[in-house]
Amino acid sequence: MTRSENYESHAGIEADFPFIFHPDYLNREDKFLMHWHENIELLYFTNGRADILCDSVRLRVEGGDIAVVNPYTLHSVEAVSDRCEYYTLIVDRGFCSRMELPVGVRPIRNLVRDEAAAGCFERLIMEEAGRASYYKAAFKAAVTELLVRLLRLSEQSALPENKYSSRQLDMVQSAMSYIARHYTTPISVEEIARGVGYSKYYFCRIFKEITGRTVVVYINELRCNRARQLIFSGECNISESAERCGFHNLSYFTRAYKSFFGVLPSAARKEAARQALHKPQYVNPCVVRSPSQKE
Repeated sequence: MTRSENYESHAGIEADFPFIFHPDYLNREDKFLMHWHENIELLYFTNGRADILCDSVRLRVEGGDIAVVNPYTLHSVEAVSDRCEYYTLIVDRGFCSRMELPVGVRPIRNLVRDEAAAGCFERLIMEEAGRASYYKAAFKAAVTELLVRLLRLSEQSALPENKYSSRQLDMVQSAMSYIARHYTTPISVEEIARGVGYSKYYFCRIFKEITGRTVVVYINELRCNRARQLIFSGECNISESAERCGFHNLSYFTRAYKSFFGVLPSAARKEAARQALHKPQYVNPCVVRSPSQKE
């Protein structure tokens, strides 16, 4: 499966350091927007428990586990404990190609419980924290060792079968790409169904089964998430953020925003100011935080 559009873009990856690496967390009340991308993503859980959905395969993970999201896989994460903490590692596909690692060609097992692989992640955490001499070289070496280990482990066991066909998964990915490209303009469910080449009824049913959301809810959630990012950044005021994200009725935007975040858009600036007082943390654009949570 090949595509040029990605729902979650990793365009910010540096050429000489082709990785994204950061700590993250999920609380039980958080909502994780199902998405996909062309690079492999590895989640190393250090605390708590979570359920991960990779296409139709559901996995229960806990501290010490590594969850592997293969390229072009629809995925989402849901906290099962009150809070789960993990490290995210995204590896650019160009790095895998240069290292002659068949990532994306040979799928890797989605759930790995292996001390050697976990040890590689621990070294990545140590290198990132210390940034000693030759930090980048050491980090690249640990990533390479980790991927080799995961590929070898995957050769030793059969991978679970997906509930949905590749054609159905491809349809949902195509729809997500279409929505990501057009969410700033008025779009209808009928238009999306035509764009992916299926009847409206069939498309809506499969989309909801795979994502857990109706098409309209998914679009509004994406729009509200993008608007929230604009409000937080201070780049736009509330009405400008709504307009730029496809909401052409401010009262409708306000109702939709409150239904997803539990607060009015006007509270976003205050929330941003409060969070700025705490230790800076990576903001996952696919996670909708519960308004009741405070760091």
